[in-house]
Amino acid sequence: GNFTRRHKETDRMVFGPMPTGERIDPFHPESIMKVLITVWTNLFMAPLVWRLWQRKLYSEAIVSGATMGTSMLYHVGDSLNARLLYMNPGQWHRLDTLFTILIFQSMFFFIVALKDRGRREILRWTSLIFALVCQEANPWNVVFTILPITFPIVIIAIYGLAIRLGNKKDEQERLLEEPNMNKTSLAVALTLGAISLVFFVRGLDEDNDYLRLNHGLWHFFVGIASFYLVSAKGIPKEHPS
Repeated sequence: GNFTRRHKETDRMVFGPMPTGERIDPFHPESIMKVLITVWTNLFMAPLVWRLWQRKLYSEAIVSGATMGTSMLYHVGDSLNARLLYMNPGQWHRLDTLFTILIFQSMFFFIVALKDRGRREILRWTSLIFALVCQEANPWNVVFTILPITFPIVIIAIYGLAIRLGNKKDEQERLLEEPNMNKTSLAVALTLGAISLVFFVRGLDEDNDYLRLNHGLWHFFVGIASFYLVSAKGIPKEHPS
């Protein structure tokens, strides 16, 4: 769509001004509404940042804050076709997508905590490297966003299956911590997460997403869902980071 074409072009203009032919009136009612919908809905991630910090999950809180901040800057630049802090909307989009991948990976590592610290670090850093490679390869293809998000899930599943097939009971017991999840909060998180996914998919068709309303609703529901997901898990005996 126009999103991919426009940002592939502006992505090359690292130090130059945005194309003069695409100037957008920042005071036009539609411009204002688009900024309000796409930018300020990111603030619904603030409760997640606060909750993570409260639970002393500092790295996850910082990544969540970075996700919120880069998303807001990207959507301001995208809505007004403007450069911010020497970067164009295409560059902010890359950072936004990368931090989004990292927060999903962090949520997975928090909920499905490996007991062994060495394995946790190996999987965390391998997942990060894979995310960087995918985003450098094709940041405009949603498949290259989904792949690094699901990467640690697939690795854990394969490793767990290998242990089960090998009948290594002791190894299986040492693999993961007990989930200790609050069922009510988990149900709320999964329900809101499913709703957010619907709006995310609808928002992929930017040309038919008037004022990016579907994308703004994705921000709203995924932010609240993430808060309930973190709240659903009891504090682990040993910090999983």
